[in-house]
Amino acid sequence: MLDGGELKRSLADPKHGGFAGQTFGKYEILATISKGGVGAVFRARHRELGQLVALKLLLREDPSPEALGRFRREGQVLAKIKHDNVVGISDLGEDNGVPYLVMELIDGRDLHKTVRAPGADLPDFEWTVGVMTCVARALAHCHEQGVIHRDVKPHNIIVEHGTGRAVLTDFGLVKRDPALGGADGASQLSVAGAVMGTPSFMAPEQFEPDGPFGAVGPRTDVWGFGATLFFLLTGRPPFSSTNIVDLYHQVTTLPVPSPGSLRPSVPVVLDDLVAACLKKNVAERPTMAELIPRLEALHGRLCRVSARRGLRHTLVMVLLLSGLLAVDVLWLHPQRGRRLARLMIGGAPDAARGDRGGPDGDESLAGLEARAAAGEAAAMLRLGLMHKDGKGASRDLEVARRWFRRAAEAGDASAAFWAAVCADRGVGGSVDPAEAARWFEAAARQGHVKAMFWLGTYLADGKAGPAQPASARDWFVKARDGGDDELKARAQDELTRLRRAHPELAE
Repeated sequence: MLDGGELKRSLADPKHGGFAGQTFGKYEILATISKGGVGAVFRARHRELGQLVALKLLLREDPSPEALGRFRREGQVLAKIKHDNVVGISDLGEDNGVPYLVMELIDGRDLHKTVRAPGADLPDFEWTVGVMTCVARALAHCHEQGVIHRDVKPHNIIVEHGTGRAVLTDFGLVKRDPALGGADGASQLSVAGAVMGTPSFMAPEQFEPDGPFGAVGPRTDVWGFGATLFFLLTGRPPFSSTNIVDLYHQVTTLPVPSPGSLRPSVPVVLDDLVAACLKKNVAERPTMAELIPRLEALHGRLCRVSARRGLRHTLVMVLLLSGLLAVDVLWLHPQRGRRLARLMIGGAPDAARGDRGGPDGDESLAGLEARAAAGEAAAMLRLGLMHKDGKGASRDLEVARRWFRRAAEAGDASAAFWAAVCADRGVGGSVDPAEAARWFEAAARQGHVKAMFWLGTYLADGKAGPAQPASARDWFVKARDGGDDELKARAQDELTRLRRAHPELAE
């Protein structure tokens, strides 16, 4: 059991090896997610329920009343805000002298890492507006509840892998809105005249709380929202400097550049929306509620443009393939053309085709089952996929999982990966982490890149036994170098997270 002193000492030691495998209260720590000057966030698992969570600890040696107040305020506010795009909370308390929050664990990547990942392109406009529409809904809901985030920035917005859900996180600087009855002592969490926020994404009124721009309030979050949108469109914040005095001067006096001046393809309507959010005077900015219909209309328009572009591309491809088919059946393989003509007018197929339907036809279910019964792994895998998707066979996940296992046992790497996925997610049966880990490893050892990545996550987080950070590192490196562009970035993120938790693994 970890004690508060050991946890607090770890903050001052940049080479600290982390706490993977140790316990804090009801939770087993799996890895360190992030560590700052006054606290840390860990990936953890409830020891009895098995639930994966984000465990946030306040580790300052002698926390001030303001720091404690902000920490508790964050938990109390998150407990009140129930929204799909706001991180959830399940517990708040203190154990062994250390205050803690237990929050929803979001398996994804924040917007800053999305843009700044090595080799990453700027996200497309449709995706950007879709994500920021979700963020706008989250912030509008917070404002309706009388809550001001005050630190809206790319680092605090995570897009969940698989679902694409955008989640607003880190309410450490949250403040109640006095205009909605928030004068309950929450305003005392900010020292008078103190700068609260992240400078590159802070509004002018945060630099000058008592200055000419207006008071900190809900529209302060609108500035952070606009600055984040600017970052997604251009890859940089509206203003930046390593010198806080220079940054203060820029934010409070200089005109905001338009995203289109840095990226000419940015639509004018997005330029206008960013400019509206980044008005220096608070009263001139729209509310989050006013921004939502503008964002929704723009997203719909971008989706329609994308659909039309996709349709044109499809038509071009159809014409191209039709031309190639005509060349094939009329010139290169006329016998294939004659067979196709007989099929189209109802003629009998060639007797030699049998169950396989000819050299270019789809094989029948009966033919596949016969080959599978003879022990052919490829046929077993195909049967599993057919039953999983309900294409060419009845959709039966239990049967699919059984075929995947048989094909995996016969040595097929893709089948081993699918058998692992079924065991990991409980497809066609119960969740079985040990079985999933076994099949992920079998597929990974045969060169299956996705299996390498998932095996790394299993070993890093100890999903099927004790955590093995060194082995996890090796598999993440192999997945990163395996040639899959999407997995390359994700594997690098996991390597960074792992090495942060285990400095001894650094290259």
